[in-house]
Amino acid sequence: MTERMITFDDIRKYRALTIRLYALQEEREVIFNVVHSPSGRQSIGEARGNSVSDPTANAVRKLLELEEQIAIQLDEVAEKSVRIHAFLDSLPDQEVAEMCRLHYVAGLPWRMVAIRTYYSDESSCRKRVYRYFNVHD
Repeated sequence: MTERMITFDDIRKYRALTIRLYALQEEREVIFNVVHSPSGRQSIGEARGNSVSDPTANAVRKLLELEEQIAIQLDEVAEKSVRIHAFLDSLPDQEVAEMCRLHYVAGLPWRMVAIRTYYSDESSCRKRVYRYFNVHD
């Protein structure tokens, strides 16, 4: 099976994928460090209405689900990261490649990419990348 070529859209989606991974990891940390029950209103062991609830078991169940989602995301990020870095390394214009690395891979805002690549403002930096890939913003 031959691998599909990386496109600019794949690079943009990679950033969204990493943001989603960080959000899952943050959610895991919040649940892991929770002092009160997940509802935030009851102590562990308190009953709600007529049913008995086990907030600790619910939190553990949610943690296990998150761990599974994170593992899947990590695998996908790792696989795509290798392919995207290889693609960016192969670009003839390494300045554009570096801008893509900084914004789409490292997650820096265009303002910081412009500063690091010695551009006067974020729009000229972003437009340089978009023109290179013939993308209209």
